[in-house]
Amino acid sequence: MAAERDRDEEHRAVFGEDLVIDEDGSDYDSDDADFCAHEKHVAKFGFPNSLTKVINRIKNNDPTIKKVSKYDHLVGIDGFSDLAWKLFGRYVGANTNITVINLSHLGLTDEKMSFLFKELTKSSSLIVMELSYNRFGSEGIRSMTPFLQNAPNLIRLRLDNRDNTTFDSESFEWLISALDGGPLKVLELDGCENLRDVTALSQFFLPQLVKLHLGSNNICIIPSFEDYTQLVELNLSHNELGADGCRSIAKLLKNKKSSLRQLYLRANQVGDEEAEILAESLQQNTSLINLQLENVVGFNKLREAGCKAFLKLLNDISSVEGTGKSNHSLTQLGLPSLGYRNETKEIRDIKILIDGALSINKRHKGKSHEAAREKIIESQMHTMRRKEFCRLQGVNFDYANLLEGIDDIYAPDVLAMASEMRDSAPYDTILYSMTYFERGGIPFTELYRMLKNLVPALTSLIDRKGLLEDTLEKNRAQMAANAAEYNMQTKIYSLQTAHFVSKNGALAAANFALNKRLLSMGSGKGPVEDISTVARKTNKRRRSASF
Repeated sequence: MAAERDRDEEHRAVFGEDLVIDEDGSDYDSDDADFCAHEKHVAKFGFPNSLTKVINRIKNNDPTIKKVSKYDHLVGIDGFSDLAWKLFGRYVGANTNITVINLSHLGLTDEKMSFLFKELTKSSSLIVMELSYNRFGSEGIRSMTPFLQNAPNLIRLRLDNRDNTTFDSESFEWLISALDGGPLKVLELDGCENLRDVTALSQFFLPQLVKLHLGSNNICIIPSFEDYTQLVELNLSHNELGADGCRSIAKLLKNKKSSLRQLYLRANQVGDEEAEILAESLQQNTSLINLQLENVVGFNKLREAGCKAFLKLLNDISSVEGTGKSNHSLTQLGLPSLGYRNETKEIRDIKILIDGALSINKRHKGKSHEAAREKIIESQMHTMRRKEFCRLQGVNFDYANLLEGIDDIYAPDVLAMASEMRDSAPYDTILYSMTYFERGGIPFTELYRMLKNLVPALTSLIDRKGLLEDTLEKNRAQMAANAAEYNMQTKIYSLQTAHFVSKNGALAAANFALNKRLLSMGSGKGPVEDISTVARKTNKRRRSASF
């Protein structure tokens, strides 16, 4: 055995690593080796015998192999030698059918990464690559750089490295610089305890990135993400962002071009200050639908002030205009919890109102006008509900400020919305069950109170001189219409009269002609009487006979 190892080392030193010695002493280039016919020699490269056929199929570009991983075709890949990794990278790089490669949980070190990616650079078919739960760091990422810079179709890269202490901020910077300007759409990098700074995302740019997962690290320094308006999902859970991190994220949320729909900031110890920053940034945002801020019970810093900030975001009770301009796109909001026993009644009440507003947003998803209308009806147009909202938001309960900020011309529309509510059904029986079932919707007494308080606003609209002029003009128009109708009726009557006279004249002329004709016949009985005359004489004779 020792002699054989010495012989291999001697030939490799002279002819290079790719030279394989056959049993008869001849040599051949490994690139030309037929792995099916030379399984014994494949073992010299460090390929386990159980994988020789699969390796041969990959080398020969077998179209039936689209995905390779430890759990599919490559069972036993854990035993690859350094040379085996090099050849494996070469064969995958030359393969045009493999689109997915999963090399997770293989304990890949920086050294093995250098062997693997030395020949993988030529790959053009890979779409997805997973290298999670390995042990490489900055040097391993540097080995990947040529491949990442020349992978025209790579859209997803997963490098979760839980419990990996070698992947740090420098490794991240190398990675992002290699991906700069590329086609990558999904980057997942969770669980690197030494990853603290990800500002490389602002130094370089990934124009196609839509999903970014950087959870369960120790990140405390982040970029503004302001230029990443194409991002749809951002996960920064289980980090150490703090107020500064929330301000950086707020810049993206305030950008009107932002496409962000999912934002996960769990376990970042979000307190009142952070909540107020995020709530303020969402006032004009119409894209975000899911915001998760949950924390581990016992580490929650969020109190009444932060909860009130989100309540005001979703339903600003200060005025009808405030409610109308509230956020109507957010449908899911996960707030940290102190545990039911440790939360104050006020926090629980606020969260109930928040859930009600989220339910309205979800019901009218994509229809902000309808959501605003229902919120106004449900919260502004009911005394008991409005009192509760005002109490929790610190707003003075007064109908006089109901239309504050709104053009008075819309006051009648507000009253019309209030009257509609009388027959509406409750949107949340838990939240408003007492007021609905006991009062049956908004009663006329509340409409009266609203109208009474709105009288100054309504009367201020009246231009008395203009009102009289409008009335006179309407009366003149009505008189003109009546005259026109009379003239029309007169013309119709004249036409009907002329037609009647003409018709009777024609009949009289016909009778005259008939009498004249009978006389010319010489009947001796005088002119022929018309039918009506004969009928009258007949009836007269009958009456005489009856007497």
